[in-house]
Amino acid sequence: ALVDDAVDLDFLPSDVDRAALVPILGRVFDGARLAAKSMDGVPVQKRRKEFAAVSADLNNIFFEQPFRVPDYFALVTRALIV
Repeated sequence: ALVDDAVDLDFLPSDVDRAALVPILGRVFDGARLAAKSMDGVPVQKRRKEFAAVSADLNNIFFEQPFRVPDYFALVTRALIV
């Protein structure tokens, strides 16, 4: 569903290899979910490291897969920054 939503929102091309991308994203988000469940009472610094690790994994995926930033999203982001 996440990959389909990304295609619908134009973050991925319609011909993206869903069969290859779904398990990759699944591993990252399943790992993040497990980490989040085990974070009750954990110091903020450790939680930040876990978040940074998930962010780094996603960053690598975004460079390896045909992700793109649609024009409308870039405009919205730019408007929020200003």
